[in-house]
Amino acid sequence: MANAYINGKYLSQKLSGVQRYAHELVTHLPTHTTVIAPGNNNAAAYNTAYGFQTTGTNGSILWEQFKLPSYLRRNNRPLLVNLCNAAPVLYSNKISCIHDIAFIRYPQFFSKSFYWYYKILISLVVKTSRHLITVSQFSKAELMEHYKLKENQITVIPNASSLNRQQTGILPPHARPYFLFVGSLDPRKNLTLLLEAYTKANLKDIDLLVVGASHKSFNTGIAQKIAAYRDKPGIIFLQNVDDAMLCNLYAYAVAMVAPSFYEGFGLPLIEALSFGCPVLASGIPSFREVAGRAARYFNPEDADQLAGLLRETGTRREQHNQAALQVQQKYSWAKSAEKLKALIEQYA
Repeated sequence: MANAYINGKYLSQKLSGVQRYAHELVTHLPTHTTVIAPGNNNAAAYNTAYGFQTTGTNGSILWEQFKLPSYLRRNNRPLLVNLCNAAPVLYSNKISCIHDIAFIRYPQFFSKSFYWYYKILISLVVKTSRHLITVSQFSKAELMEHYKLKENQITVIPNASSLNRQQTGILPPHARPYFLFVGSLDPRKNLTLLLEAYTKANLKDIDLLVVGASHKSFNTGIAQKIAAYRDKPGIIFLQNVDDAMLCNLYAYAVAMVAPSFYEGFGLPLIEALSFGCPVLASGIPSFREVAGRAARYFNPEDADQLAGLLRETGTRREQHNQAALQVQQKYSWAKSAEKLKALIEQYA
């Protein structure tokens, strides 16, 4: 395999979302890739099975835009693979992954500073990259339409589940039956619809467990709406949920509910199905692409419809069906890493 360098800024950040995508792909790649990370990093939290080199100190925007490309120029300008949206715009020998364009489709859900930063940055990343990666056919179509790209300029390399079914505990993690929400408190995740629907469903014997955290990039108005539900009976917000606990939560949930307005992929759907957990999801294109017939769908703007679906699902734990098994078999980090390997060999 041709040698390439991986933008390791993600190792200075919390292991979540796009950072996990990068970490899993690099973990499953052959050894002839070199990860370049800031000196002050969070690599210990990643439990890396791969080595990495460091340059500079803090993993800031300045590190990514100036320190990293300076290091690469001193080392014969190798191919740089960027897997977390951002990339050094003044370095052209690169492949970059853009996960979605939510900031374009739903700008009201993001802080103004983040919106303008990403609007300018991602446009420049698209223009200066030799090739682009994204995570679904839906996101590929979005990128092609918005940035006027050709089909052969983008390769789809999907997400996969990183969770281990062997981590599932013998006992349920919660005393009562429960529905499960997994995701950040990003407004496009549409958690407020689920909270409203759960309240309308008036399910006395089934709780709603919410696993997620807010982020400074998001519009803070949503926090006030969510706060109004924090003291309502049956609604429980969980913090500091590690992978082992998340495995348990999926394994014993009545169903996982994903009410998003917009997603580039839909990783919680894959994770839930891998544990035999029924999925109730909004009928957005990316969710239908990922889960197909393995999920039940609803209108992400209709709380009454979702309330009815929650009541209908009730305590009935559906059996793992053939459609869910097909979804599991379709997505794996090993398969995705093979696609990335082929792309590196083509461009390195």
